[in-house]
Amino acid sequence: MSVGLGKTLGTQETKGILDVLHSTEFKPHKRGKYTEARWWGNEEVKKGFGEYLHWYLTTMTYPYNAPIKGCWSHLYKSRSGMMGMHQDKYADIESSDCNYWITTCLVEKSVDLIGGEIVLAGDSYEDYEVFQSRLKVINLTETGQTAVWNGETVHGISEITNGHRWVFVVYKEVE
Repeated sequence: MSVGLGKTLGTQETKGILDVLHSTEFKPHKRGKYTEARWWGNEEVKKGFGEYLHWYLTTMTYPYNAPIKGCWSHLYKSRSGMMGMHQDKYADIESSDCNYWITTCLVEKSVDLIGGEIVLAGDSYEDYEVFQSRLKVINLTETGQTAVWNGETVHGISEITNGHRWVFVVYKEVE
């Protein structure tokens, strides 16, 4: 399991991302009671976020300077339930020879936020006790903070019992 905190994004860049998100239509996600928006492909990301933010995201998210496969954003609100444990490695994969990396950035949170931590649990589903022994929690508390993990890492989001949490996710592949 390769996980950890990533580089913190700058205040102006985080605000720029949030400006794009505020002008984007979000739709209900198929797996949960939250909404999302997606930009798939390097060119669509460039078109949606502009040259500068595209360059910044390419440079500042792991693996550094690798092309962006896609971006998405989730808005989690209280009482929307937990986002179940899952792996992103199966999402939209064209080749099993690629390594996938996910960088999640906190772009907004309410001052009354309770919950919404990232829960990570290794690279496979195993015996319950083994799975439970690997649990790691990352709590992004400041806007611009990021967490990074590979596409095989089993992860989810703890339930938000109060407030909201808005994240922006960059998805990259490296052959």
